[in-house]
Amino acid sequence: MAKDLGLTSSDYSLAVSIFFIGYLLLEVPSNMILSRTRPSLYLPALMVVWGAMVIGYVGVNSKRGLIGLRFALGLIEAGYFPGVLLFMSNWYKKAELARRFSIFYCASLVSGAVGGLIAGLILEKMQNRAPYPAWKWLFLIEGIITIGCALISIFVLPDFPATTKWLTPEEREYAVRRLEQDDNSTRAGDISHWQSFTSALRDWRTWLFFWAQTFCTCAGTITYFVPTLMAALNYTGQSVQYMTIPIYMVALVIVLICGFSSDYFNERPKHIMAMAAMSTVSLIIVATVDNAKARYTFLALGLFPCGKNIS
Repeated sequence: MAKDLGLTSSDYSLAVSIFFIGYLLLEVPSNMILSRTRPSLYLPALMVVWGAMVIGYVGVNSKRGLIGLRFALGLIEAGYFPGVLLFMSNWYKKAELARRFSIFYCASLVSGAVGGLIAGLILEKMQNRAPYPAWKWLFLIEGIITIGCALISIFVLPDFPATTKWLTPEEREYAVRRLEQDDNSTRAGDISHWQSFTSALRDWRTWLFFWAQTFCTCAGTITYFVPTLMAALNYTGQSVQYMTIPIYMVALVIVLICGFSSDYFNERPKHIMAMAAMSTVSLIIVATVDNAKARYTFLALGLFPCGKNIS
């Protein structure tokens, strides 16, 4: 892609990072919309639109086109991850959330591993298949898969506990009551979205979490450069893609263990601090040692755990 579009390293970094500007702008507004709509339709609709935009990479033939598409993709995808977290928090007790959040996040780790496998196979099999270069085939295929999953999820996802029509009245009442007993349901009454928003802005904990998440996300952008890091460790060709798979699998195991442990012990801060320490030490080792095998090992240990221990 860099060769076809004439991208420098700085151009690629810009295309990666501009995605998060759109993401930042619409996360909160999207959740405000979600709370007044049907999750079973809203979340799949986001998936359909961003799947179509991923297919749109096929038509990208310039640096400007890539950067513009990445920005627009951030705007659309912004509502999905926070939307799913809001959606799940309306169904599960606080002591049930960490392991479910970790399972949900592991979908992205599995997709990273599967994506690496798919990318390797496409680079190997589709490079000279007309009418597109291999990287465009990659986006086309993954965009189609995304839209297919979105259409299926329309028939699988419930709405909120009090509004899911295929539940019986008794089941809806049970789902609502169990959250009330856990003190995990709203008692805000008819408070408006604007009142909720301004109340959150006045809470110092909102800003603490804001900056914590900001720094974790900034650190997490290194995941977009995993194939580049593999190339820096002297892997070549499709091996670059295949060598990303173990990194995602190690991260999957770590995140699941921490998420389930956090719920089992009903404890968050110590788990987050332990994972942050492991990531920090591992990435320092990656930056300071020259041995390629050691760098690869500690890259796997440090790349994901800190930012993705969802409390």
